[in-house]
Amino acid sequence: MKMLLKSVLYLLSGLALLFGLSSHGFTKDSQSAVPVAKHLQVKMVDSGYTMGDKVAMQATFELAKGEQIDPDSLPLAGRVLPWLDIAQVDLAQSGQTVTLKVVWQLFATVEIAQKISTPPMVLKASGKQAYQLQIPSQAFYYSPVLPLPPLKDIKRRTNQAPPAFDTTTPMIKFTACAVLFGLLALVWAWLSDALPWLPFKPGPMAELARSLKSLAHQNTTLDQAQLKQIHQALNASAGESLYAGNYWPLMNNAPYFSCVQAKVDAFIQASWQHFYAPPQAQPILAKEVYAWVKQMAAAERIYRKQQTK
Repeated sequence: MKMLLKSVLYLLSGLALLFGLSSHGFTKDSQSAVPVAKHLQVKMVDSGYTMGDKVAMQATFELAKGEQIDPDSLPLAGRVLPWLDIAQVDLAQSGQTVTLKVVWQLFATVEIAQKISTPPMVLKASGKQAYQLQIPSQAFYYSPVLPLPPLKDIKRRTNQAPPAFDTTTPMIKFTACAVLFGLLALVWAWLSDALPWLPFKPGPMAELARSLKSLAHQNTTLDQAQLKQIHQALNASAGESLYAGNYWPLMNNAPYFSCVQAKVDAFIQASWQHFYAPPQAQPILAKEVYAWVKQMAAAERIYRKQQTK
């Protein structure tokens, strides 16, 4: 809850800062709301401009004794209007006299010469009491780059929409990176033997458990081919052939199978009857064998994983 409140406070602070920055230098309030600077004198050539030219303006005005202009209230260099940029802003104060130099740059053209104006600037003065003062907009004449052709030759076109943001390419790149990352994560998990359904370098009992998994919930009996498959897995774990009454090599070579020692011994006894005395053999249920084979596979995997650390 505290983290949520902090996040909301940070968001509100950021919005307040953004609003404050966006309001520096220029304002949409009416000019009459802010008083004009005292003893204001503006020097600026008011004609002879065309696209790409720079318009230099120098404004000189007076402040009361002990007052000064807040530098943070000066307009920032950059785009002001779609056709007008601020290229340079310099402020100098000598006593009560303040000199502000602003260089504008024009980035548009007109069809015929016309009178246009720079936007007004609102500055903040600080002293005994903070207040705002204004430098009004300054008019000048703007000339076209090329002469106006005959009206019959002018073909008006609607403004072209801005190019649409390309969302397809970033999504393709993101999807490709996500798929690659997922594949690498799966490979890493497999090499770390962290996937329970896909062991890394499975032992004989793990492979046996996988092959018998389909018989886990069936009341079927094991045939001789399946019994031989189980014996092969037990022999591979023991390192030699096992037979009735001699299952000790398995426990000596793999002591982690001691939890199912009695069940393994019973299975060997029953399977040997299936091989050598079929009339006396008792049926061996698949789900019962799969239960202790699954235990052996889990113990085998844990032991192998510990050995690789």
